[in-house]
Amino acid sequence: LQYAFYQVIAAAVVYIIGNVLIGFIEMFGDQKMTAIQQASMVPAIFIVVVASVYALIKVPMLTSHLFSGGSGSSAAGMLSSLNPLGGH
Repeated sequence: LQYAFYQVIAAAVVYIIGNVLIGFIEMFGDQKMTAIQQASMVPAIFIVVVASVYALIKVPMLTSHLFSGGSGSSAAGMLSSLNPLGGH
């Protein structure tokens, strides 16, 4: 059953990535942009694309976490280190 949901999770991730990219493009509307303005956007677009590729690569792990009931276990170590009270 878990393998059947790879496509469902991947479709959800692609939907989110598409909405992020469309929202990023629509921020500027129909404005005419100079080459300097376009060049200044390249790092932001690069970061969005790299994050999108990373999210797509992590689809099998996300699916596995969702079906094993450990969806928050990967962040547990990070969150415990941010706890100012120690909580150990």
